Amino acid sequence: MPNFFDRPSPSRRRNAGSAWMRRQWRNRLNENTSPSSSRVTPMSKRRSKSGKPSPDLPPLRNAGAHLSPPKPPVPPQPQSFQRPTSPPPEPTLRRQPSEPLPPLRPSEFTPPRPSGFQKPTRSPAPPSKPSARAPRPAPKTAAKSARAGGRRSRRRPTSKRPLPPALTPFLYVMRLSIVGVGLSAIAGTMLSLWMPSEAELSGQSEETIDGIQGQPVARWSPELSLGQELTGLKERLQQVAAEYPGLTPGVAVVEVATGDYVRLSDTLSFSSASTIKVPILVAFFRAVDAGTVRLEETLTMEESHIAGGSGYMQYDAPGTRYPILEVASSMIIDSDNTATNMLIDRLGGMKVLNDQFREWGLTETTIRNPLPDLEGTNTTTPQELLGLLGQLERGELVSMRSRDRMMRIMSQTVNDALLPQGLGEGAFIAHKTGNLRSVLADAGSIDLPNGKRYLMVAIVKRPDEDDRAADLIRQMSATVYDYFAKPTSSFPDDSPVAPTVAGTQQAQRVGR
Repeated sequence: MPNFFDRPSPSRRRNAGSAWMRRQWRNRLNENTSPSSSRVTPMSKRRSKSGKPSPDLPPLRNAGAHLSPPKPPVPPQPQSFQRPTSPPPEPTLRRQPSEPLPPLRPSEFTPPRPSGFQKPTRSPAPPSKPSARAPRPAPKTAAKSARAGGRRSRRRPTSKRPLPPALTPFLYVMRLSIVGVGLSAIAGTMLSLWMPSEAELSGQSEETIDGIQGQPVARWSPELSLGQELTGLKERLQQVAAEYPGLTPGVAVVEVATGDYVRLSDTLSFSSASTIKVPILVAFFRAVDAGTVRLEETLTMEESHIAGGSGYMQYDAPGTRYPILEVASSMIIDSDNTATNMLIDRLGGMKVLNDQFREWGLTETTIRNPLPDLEGTNTTTPQELLGLLGQLERGELVSMRSRDRMMRIMSQTVNDALLPQGLGEGAFIAHKTGNLRSVLADAGSIDLPNGKRYLMVAIVKRPDEDDRAADLIRQMSATVYDYFAKPTSSFPDDSPVAPTVAGTQQAQRVGR
């Protein structure tokens, strides 16, 4: 092999170089023409011009390549069509020390484990008792099968623990009992709708009243379920009445809870004055309950309805229209006589109302003339007015909703110069007064602060507008109030009587 590092000396560069190049070309030609007969000079006989042996160097392969003729150009080969493919993923390079750490995904984070860490193993569950029925395998839901990558759910499948065999019959018995109770309740409700009770059949008749068609009429009794007579209170009321000679009082009192009562000339017939408006108000709300009168309708005042006395409607022109509930309220609150005549006409007239009063058991309560009835032809008794208030108290005649409206209207009565003057602080009264030259009256329901309730009707016949009648009613009201306000039912004879309250001029309002 030629030695590339064995260069000729500088003094003999041209001759030595030419001889060296000729020797290299000769060896190359011998190799190309006959490789098998190529002559290779052994390393031991290879010498340089200086006569020194040449070191063992690798042969020069590319020597004189620049003198060879150029190769002809290779024509370009047509390339076959290749379908474009997605680029291969970029190789992940190692992070350089100066680069920041890339953010890790939550799913790729694996916390380091300390040395010597071993994964805790769960202790095997104790073997369960064999049951009569093996639990069903949990069904595969569509949500589990649709999960990407075939990942298993983290929620562990749970199976219901079967009930012990001893509780199964008890469970079926409880279910059957619940179903039986529900069916019996439905059957009882259907039977109560189809078959009315005997009390309903005996308490109502099939009759109807002209003017209020379709309203059933009940055979009520105005008599209250009375207890014992309060003799001590009755004697005291008689003593109070004896202090006013020339006046004829009629008084009826009853305690609602016990039925204890006091009667003092309560069956005498008196001129009703404006207390006749109480049964008229009851008839109005009965018509409302029956649907023959609507609270949103209006009434037109005619010339025949206008009446003197109390009330403001008499000053309006004929043809004025009023809501019917306003008319009924003015009849009681302001004791408006014109409103009373409008309501009597709307309910069918005096005859229709008198027939209703007879159906309720009121035999002496009668309307004979329109209001104001200065002659006193319209009559009633303290007993019948008390019985009418008692029926309302028991929830008869009208619905509870209508009764509440009635009590609300009666509690707003403007004239408070009679029964309210004898009451103490904290008492509540819903009442209606009546005032004519020959009679003075007041009837109402009184609630005491101690929770008791009593009904009281006081009607006093007087000669030619005697002012003492108002004092008599006030003093009787105070006597009854003091009796029921005491903690015991006893009433000593020497108990003081409440003094007479001033203000008799308020009781002289015409038509009340």
